[in-house]
Amino acid sequence: GGHLAEYVLITEEILEADCLLPIPDPALPYSHAATSEPISCVISAQDHHMHLTQNERLAPRSVLKGLKPGGVTVIIGAGAMGRMHVDLSMSYAPRAVIVADFIDERLERTQALFGARAKQLGIALFTINPSKVDLKEFVGEQTNHHGADDAIIAVGSRQAIESAGDYLGIGAVLNLFGGLKKGEGIVGLDTIAIHYKAINVTGSSGGSPWDIARALELMASGQINPAVHITRIGDLEHAIDLLKMVKAQQIDGKAIVYPHRRTKEIRTVQSWTAEDEQVYLEGLTEQ
Repeated sequence: GGHLAEYVLITEEILEADCLLPIPDPALPYSHAATSEPISCVISAQDHHMHLTQNERLAPRSVLKGLKPGGVTVIIGAGAMGRMHVDLSMSYAPRAVIVADFIDERLERTQALFGARAKQLGIALFTINPSKVDLKEFVGEQTNHHGADDAIIAVGSRQAIESAGDYLGIGAVLNLFGGLKKGEGIVGLDTIAIHYKAINVTGSSGGSPWDIARALELMASGQINPAVHITRIGDLEHAIDLLKMVKAQQIDGKAIVYPHRRTKEIRTVQSWTAEDEQVYLEGLTEQ
């Protein structure tokens, strides 16, 4: 979030409305805090997952919020937002996370970024290309043909939405995260699957102040790693070029603009740590 300006006026109304969120840890770098807005969208989306549980036949149902712990989560799309979903999904301790994308480079990056951490947490992280591996069959193999518990469609794809019922299990949640183009929002869903599998279909747009605050907390505690989502670094002079690159889908990640730093050219990075930022800001102007 923020503005493309060196200084921003904080008005009395903003202070009275308690619209400023404190950064919970002074060691948290500016660049990581700046990613709290897109990460808040992911937090809100996964917070919309509601699983009905019933421990006994005569017991009332209760609601389990979020991705199902010990369950299987499918994430369609390994782009910038899809990888944020992978990052956050591990905080729910699923048994397995299956990431599907048609671009092998994205799948390789996802595995490189999160594979070791998933293994450390006891989570099986699978990355598959649906043009090479049948997604329904693969999910069936990993779930003993019970189907996945959660699915997040992190791409704007009609086909991805319409086929989700094929691999979801009973009581699963389908999250329509990736938006479709205007005029293409009406899709066909298998109502028989929704009816007999009791599938919950949900969606969300953006994040609330609570979601942003939660994102900052997760960063400070190390439960998510914003560094791996940053792939471009620039200053105010590069802002227009960066926006054009985003529009042209030339950035597979997030771009950070430092308004108080001058640099010759846009940097391409694989990750951007607190140490990287510290070194970068030590020389406020490049000659």
